[in-house]
Amino acid sequence: MQLSPSIGNQMSHVIAATDAQGACTRTLKVHMATLNCRWILKIGWVKACIEAIHPVHEEPDEVDLNNHGSCNGPKTGWLMGLDNVSLIL
Repeated sequence: MQLSPSIGNQMSHVIAATDAQGACTRTLKVHMATLNCRWILKIGWVKACIEAIHPVHEEPDEVDLNNHGSCNGPKTGWLMGLDNVSLIL
């Protein structure tokens, strides 16, 4: 696992800050991760990986809400990308 402050082709996960409800802000990194079929996760995933001393399953810590009330946006985006569905912005 490698940390990077920028968006790149080798990015596999984005750790997003979340509020008390688990919602993240729709930043450029979150949008790019969604469009490039990458995981958008809460900090709990990093903590779980450190505790387990290896990467753990992402789904329990996947961000599924944004601060505009949209549910499952990142997951829907990357599933569509996996299915090669065009996203219209």
